[in-house]
Amino acid sequence: MAESKKIPKDNYLFRDGDTPDFMYIVKSGQFAVTKAKGSSEIILAEIKAGNLVGEMAIFDKKPRSANVKAMKDSEVIA
Repeated sequence: MAESKKIPKDNYLFRDGDTPDFMYIVKSGQFAVTKAKGSSEIILAEIKAGNLVGEMAIFDKKPRSANVKAMKDSEVIA
């Protein structure tokens, strides 16, 4: 069952270490995949509309391995 979810700019879709619940298709907006480095975050990748995110944790059943943060107001389908 698909569900739409809005993520405001600078909010997290999920964080490193979270238990996996869904994988997501980015419907609109843009996300940054980040990792903490000291007191800041480094951007590992950017994810745009039409791409999947969060699928690896669903398949390997391990906690999330990075943060995914909205770079602008965004919407995903879970």
